Amino acid sequence: MLPKFSGLKVLVVGDVILDEYIYGNVERISPEAPVPVLVQNKDELRLGGAANVAANCAALGALTTLFSITGTDKEAEIIEEMCEENNIHPLFLKRPEQHTPRKTRFVAGNHQMLRVDKESKVKMKEEELKLLKFLPSVEQADVVIVSDYNKGCISKKLMDWLKGYHSCIVVDPKPVNAALYGGVKLVTPNKKEAAEILGIPTDALNDKYIEFLSFKLGSNVLVTLGEDGMKYCDSGSHPVSFPAVAQEVFDVTGAGDTVISVVGLAIASGMEMKVACELANKAAAQVVAKFGTATVNPETLEF
Repeated sequence: MLPKFSGLKVLVVGDVILDEYIYGNVERISPEAPVPVLVQNKDELRLGGAANVAANCAALGALTTLFSITGTDKEAEIIEEMCEENNIHPLFLKRPEQHTPRKTRFVAGNHQMLRVDKESKVKMKEEELKLLKFLPSVEQADVVIVSDYNKGCISKKLMDWLKGYHSCIVVDPKPVNAALYGGVKLVTPNKKEAAEILGIPTDALNDKYIEFLSFKLGSNVLVTLGEDGMKYCDSGSHPVSFPAVAQEVFDVTGAGDTVISVVGLAIASGMEMKVACELANKAAAQVVAKFGTATVNPETLEF
């Protein structure tokens, strides 16, 4: 089934983020304050947020279009250039008053010392929503993947508009926007997000709660559970477990992006959900063994 990923048309909608990594060594404490001094020796820029989802889809051979709201700043320019380098077609609604999100991580050895976020949340305006009808990718897409990082791109009007045009929508959610996702094909929260949507402690999440989550959202759900794997639940059925296959967890950054990319493409290609979840499990195992956001390719996903 993997070759069917090649040529699939995918529209990714959501918050793009520029991920910056500053690497170095710590050998002393600052004389100015009791903090370590990082001597920088390398820096790196990567696609983050919805852009990382798009990068995963493109790496698997899909014809990928990415829609987002950005500023007119340097970050937006860099993301746009990186998208084109990664065979992603960017369609950005740019605003002078908005800051494109940038996450800067300071890393010593294999340990993240600090993360600095630059962002602004600006909701889509009514007149801007009308521009979406000019997006040719929506009706032509085999699947729409919504990557919600709660930075302002995803709104009720946008979700209603997408659901009115497409029946195959998968969502990587944020609990604060849970009410917007009702009736989509699949929602993929992690354990913490699922518990927050339900209003329960994270440790209390069990199969009955996952069943109720599916009912509450009116959608199929795939809950990622970290070292405990995943659980999939469709309407009216008992959750199916998929044990984790990761041999080593190095960094979970971007694992959810990879999961929704693989599952979204699998659904669009007609793959059975059990096989799709197993494939997503394998993909997640590969990216958590790497540092920072990462992508997978078809060769490494073959069973």
